Amino acid sequence: MFRLVTRRRDFGSVRVSSSVKVDQPITTKRTPASEWDGAHFWLRYHSPSELYALSFRRRDGMVVIKRKVTAHDSAAVDGGDYATLAQASCPIPYGSWQQVSASAVDGPSGTVQLSLEINGSTALSVVDHAPGALSKPGGVGLRVDNSELWFRDFTATPLG
Repeated sequence: MFRLVTRRRDFGSVRVSSSVKVDQPITTKRTPASEWDGAHFWLRYHSPSELYALSFRRRDGMVVIKRKVTAHDSAAVDGGDYATLAQASCPIPYGSWQQVSASAVDGPSGTVQLSLEINGSTALSVVDHAPGALSKPGGVGLRVDNSELWFRDFTATPLG
């Protein structure tokens, strides 16, 4: 398990990018296999219960864009519920370097355009029409579950 998030919380329209190498997920008694095991970017990170998660290498071979918002129900994970906004099959190879980037761009009427690119090609893109608090700037970061991740040249670039 690895979590990295910036102290800065002023990233509005932004593009994050990094070269990454992800190893095949593992399973232990303490960390059973989950479909979401793998590597993810965080955008508009306000707290563990309020963020966008853009998954670029999951155990199940899917790329997924999710919104997590604060919730108080019994299913809430770290105080929030995930809503899948878009998903597609796009497995990238384990154990080799890939260039991955994600962006969140403010749109008209409070919408947020979210995109995920792998090796220069758009893997997934969606407009969030109900971003709520996630229409405001936040932090950016990386998350990894049940996998080894190497990353280099992580950048966060503000977009006009």
